[in-house]
Amino acid sequence: MDILANTITNGGGIYLRTFQSEAAKQFDPIYNVRIRDNKVSNSNGIWMSYATVVFVNKDTTNFGLADIGIEVRNTSLTANIPNVTSRVEDYAAQEGFMNLLRSETSGGQLTSTPMLLGTIFQGGKCLNCSAAFIIGTGAYGTTFSNNQPLPSSPNFLRNWQTLGSSISGALNTVIQ
Repeated sequence: MDILANTITNGGGIYLRTFQSEAAKQFDPIYNVRIRDNKVSNSNGIWMSYATVVFVNKDTTNFGLADIGIEVRNTSLTANIPNVTSRVEDYAAQEGFMNLLRSETSGGQLTSTPMLLGTIFQGGKCLNCSAAFIIGTGAYGTTFSNNQPLPSSPNFLRNWQTLGSSISGALNTVIQ
């Protein structure tokens, strides 16, 4: 699937969500999505500016690879001043680029199977974002290349832990 050359003004952002629930007999993976050359800008204080890749898991463990081959390239976000947050979804409550797991079950455990594998963020711009990129538990092998702000900026990257302080956040992240 391609999400190419869109302009979103005061209307939110781009949201890719995969889902797993054994009780519902549901597993919705997403593979090979290209998000490229999009512009998202929000300034009215109502909507957040974001490009989010999230795996929502209703079970205590994952049984499959939910996201693979997601590319977010040359996409520009312009956030509200001050940044807008949401009280409804803590994992998707911020402006910026995101790649992470959302566990909806207490006591969740990680398996050796990555959940979000090899997401690429290249040539992205996040203007006015308090944290430009947020990655977290379940993200394995995320690559950052030629993004703004630069990796040396204090608001470039936040590594978010989903399942508690004893579980690491993202693994094998590459920043070029």
